Amino acid sequence: MRCRSSARLCELNPRRSRGCSFVEHPMLSSRLTAMSLTPVELLQYGGGIALEAGVCVLALRRGVYGRFRLFTIYLCALVPCDIIRWVPILTLGLASPAALWTYWITQSFLMLLRAAVVVEICYYLLGPYPGVWRLCRAVLTFVATLIVSTAILTTESRGPWITRVLLTVERGMELAILGTVLFALVFCRYYRIRVDFVDATLTLGLGLYSAIQVANNTFLNHWLAHYLPYWGEVRVQGFNIVLVVWLVALWRPLPAPDTAPALLAREDYAELTSQVSFRLRQLNARLEDMLK
Repeated sequence: MRCRSSARLCELNPRRSRGCSFVEHPMLSSRLTAMSLTPVELLQYGGGIALEAGVCVLALRRGVYGRFRLFTIYLCALVPCDIIRWVPILTLGLASPAALWTYWITQSFLMLLRAAVVVEICYYLLGPYPGVWRLCRAVLTFVATLIVSTAILTTESRGPWITRVLLTVERGMELAILGTVLFALVFCRYYRIRVDFVDATLTLGLGLYSAIQVANNTFLNHWLAHYLPYWGEVRVQGFNIVLVVWLVALWRPLPAPDTAPALLAREDYAELTSQVSFRLRQLNARLEDMLK
């Protein structure tokens, strides 16, 4: 989700923007006058919104809703959230508190929605295998909780309190999304679960954006003054790259979903387990004889 307006808001008026994470800096204190967006910036925003709308329309045409409902809802929510963010900017100004809070509210909504999308994709990939899904769900829940807790405990000590909390929670959620995506793909690889091109590309796109967000916020917290002019640009262009990746993935019709493998009855598994255990005991006895 593009958020360059929030970065420029803090850059232009660090004293008025109580939600900004940036410390007051002499280079920024002289730029407290209101500035309008340039035609190039307006063109970038318009192009980004058009790209969001294009991916959303393509997803609806390809029938993605039948496979990933939350992902389709997320794509449909992008353009309205962008429009909502523009309302206080155009009416009250870029550096108004309303613009800042509107950004953070919509950003939190989209971030939680993306986290739900990751869970939906993981269930789609691993749900047909109940045993694997139960194991993966437990591991992914532990990993996500650990990552979020670690990120929140290592909060940044500079800047206003409210923005430190928001940026820290955002970083924790993005880390959790990234870790969940990576672990889910590792599970699929380990258990040789086939993932088609569309599913893999959509999943990697979510992980890629989270990785960009985590890296961007990390640089922001440690090199505030020097990195500030590039913070919003990286977030905007990073999401545009992900949109292009999703556009490529959805350009072709969705492949037919793989059917779940036919599983044996529980009684058959119990019989096979006893046979395998007996053969393992025989193999162990032979190895002991060989090593004497």
